Amino acid sequence: MSAKRAYFGDLRLWYYGRGYVETMRARTEVVHDGIDREEALVVSANPNFESMIDVETVFAPGAGMTQDEFRAHVAAMLDALRSRAGMADAGHPLVWLDDVSLASVLSSGATAPYATTGAHGLTTGDRVLIRALGEGDYDLAQVLTTPTSTTFTAGSLATGSAYSPASGHDVLVVSRAWLDCSFREFLPLPRGGSAEAGAGGDYFAPVATYRFRCPTREGVYTRSTVDLDLGGP
Repeated sequence: MSAKRAYFGDLRLWYYGRGYVETMRARTEVVHDGIDREEALVVSANPNFESMIDVETVFAPGAGMTQDEFRAHVAAMLDALRSRAGMADAGHPLVWLDDVSLASVLSSGATAPYATTGAHGLTTGDRVLIRALGEGDYDLAQVLTTPTSTTFTAGSLATGSAYSPASGHDVLVVSRAWLDCSFREFLPLPRGGSAEAGAGGDYFAPVATYRFRCPTREGVYTRSTVDLDLGGP
């Protein structure tokens, strides 16, 4: 079975992906209070919607992980999420990969076309996440052309403010993507595993849930789409 992954901008949501749950809700009515009137103005037909995405992963930092090491990994992830959710941040793309093996590595960057170290397998219209580990080091882009099996051109859809693709950076084929998302919650993790005397234990969490708010449906991308027959009986 293909390994799955999820990214929030450049940040990999540790460790392997299990799945995601996407919901959409209408915002509540808008109430305007005024100091010069007794009654509030209520706008009941609020046209605003928002998407909430719960990403589930297996939080397993490594075999033989002690409880202290496990907690340190959790703390590091919380710090990384917080640093990418500052008030001045306009949001990052939330990206899901169904098959991490559909990936390549840049052998050159900065100027078009991009070149990869091996065959990239891309086709026109694909979405790719070009990234390196570092806050803001990502570019979510749409493939425009594939001149050869190891070169491609792409148009940026969402990128870190100072990011410049370079040799050695990952090129990941995107299965699902949402734009301008903000981190909302990292749900509490149950302690898993055991702590055998002298063995160091093996602590992990079978399910870690990351919650994000994505304010718009515009720009949501799915690599494989289906047509709904809404006109049938």
